[in-house]
Amino acid sequence: MNKGDPSVVLYHKFIITGFVNYRDWGRHPSLLKTLTGLKSLSGSELHYSYYDYMDAFEKVLFYQNKKFDHSWFLMFDKKFFGQIPTWFLKWWEMFGPVPQIWPEPLQDALRKLLQSEHLESKEKGSTSSEASANFNPNDPLFQDSQDPYDGYNLDDD
Repeated sequence: MNKGDPSVVLYHKFIITGFVNYRDWGRHPSLLKTLTGLKSLSGSELHYSYYDYMDAFEKVLFYQNKKFDHSWFLMFDKKFFGQIPTWFLKWWEMFGPVPQIWPEPLQDALRKLLQSEHLESKEKGSTSSEASANFNPNDPLFQDSQDPYDGYNLDDD
């Protein structure tokens, strides 16, 4: 909460305790389940599909306050174990940490770390998420928009 304006939420914590795998869904992913414990404003039951579940993970993090300075703190529960679904990894690859918004001392530390010869040689064979510190939005190869559902394959979860 912003001390100057208590109506402005500055950040949220998002603790991931686990994922529902589509195999654990127990039915075809497009078939609906009833959300227990919650009702709509009209009092009717709420229904959702596995696709709604995946979509919610992405869209809940689009929340932004009126000043557009809201942040999310994501972490996995210490007791979390199990597989991370492919759709979440794709989301993380697209929307994961943005080093350019980190405090300057942290950006400096990251630059120094990446300049070490040892890490530079390892980075050449790394995935794009590991090399995200070298991300440059002015690079002509940068694609600033993608279909978030492009390439989903539920069989890979």
